[in-house]
Parts: sequence; C-alpha cells; structure tokens
Amino acid sequence: MSVRVGGVRLGIVHGDVDALAGWDFAVEQMEPLDHSLRDSLGIPANKHVTTKDAVRRSFALSQCDVIACSHTCLPFAQRFDTSEVKRTATLPRSDPTGLMIGEDDGGSNVLINNGAAGMPNFAGVPSAGVITRVSISPDTPVDSLYGTTCRGVRIDALSLNYGSNWVNDSFLVNHPPGSPAHTSYISRITSGPDFFTTRQAARSGVALMS
Repeated sequence: MSVRVGGVRLGIVHGDVDALAGWDFAVEQMEPLDHSLRDSLGIPANKHVTTKDAVRRSFALSQCDVIACSHTCLPFAQRFDTSEVKRTATLPRSDPTGLMIGEDDGGSNVLINNGAAGMPNFAGVPSAGVITRVSISPDTPVDSLYGTTCRGVRIDALSLNYGSNWVNDSFLVNHPPGSPAHTSYISRITSGPDFFTTRQAARSGVALMS
C-alpha cells in the first residue's frame, strides 16, 4: 500500500515490493555489504545480495519516495541516490536492474526496515523493539535511534520498550519449551542478537542519534 505523507509518497510493505514474504530488503543482503554481519549469520560471500540497482528498481516500480518494510528481523535505514533513475511503473519486472539512466529523479530515496517490534534488535538492548516513524515535523524525535530527512519529511527508527513480562505472560504460554517457535525465537527474545548494533543499522546517508 502507499500513502502520502507531506511531500513524499510512502510505500508500506511487509517483505519487499515483489513478495509479501520477500527477503530482498534484509540488511545483511544490502549493498554495500556488511561482511561482519554476514559472517555472523553464516552467509556465503557470493550469495543473497540485493544490489543498489535492484533497490532503485523497487523505487521505480512502486513510484515511491520512501519504502517502509519489516519481516526480516534486523532493522536499518539507508538512502539511495536516484538522481539517475526515472520512476516508471512500466519497467520490465523480469529485469532486476531495468533502470532508465540519465533522467533526473530529483535526489534520493529512503528505505527503512524496522526489524522487529516485539523482539530485541541490538546487542546489549534487551526488552526493546524498533518501530518506524514518518512525520511531516522536521524535528528529530528525542527517542530517535537513527534517522534522516527526505523531501522535507522526517524518517526515524524509534526504540519500543515493551518490557519483559510478555515473555512469561504470553510467549511461553503459547509456545512452551520444545515447541518450534520456542526453539527458533527464545534466545533472540530473551537476549537479542549479540552481533548487531545501531551503528550497523544507520547505513549510507542516515545519521546515528544514540
């Protein structure tokens, strides 16, 4: 779906622009590659890479200035220079780099992924998820982790402190030890990822606030 926020068209997706459960907007796949993160996740050097041109294609196809996504469990924000890209809805979907070069698009676009709202996202920060804020107010929120501005609209990642009680009150009630969800998520929920920081999440063109 897309909505108008101030002077930008904001696309809101769960996975990526091609698939509800798509993984193209995962931080570990984004160029420039974070090799330390990829090593921590055991990703081979030549596998699962989302090029900058592929992201520019997503902006072109969606005709959006900003895309906000989720699903991939680790948050980040990144600016993409689109001054050489003409946005059009008719680019061939079979060509991942089908870009019109040499036509001015007006600057840069922003991709922001909130990671997880209900699980820790960063090393040393338990019991706090991340949510995305997109606002016509130009002021940086006091609780911003990192953020940037696009066409006069402020885009930030905010910390969401949900406390730890829900693990006992909800998660363990529905997913006891031995269940698939418990096996997959309990370590992440209670301890968070020990290999990822806000500095890694604030990528090209995005200012780290805290």
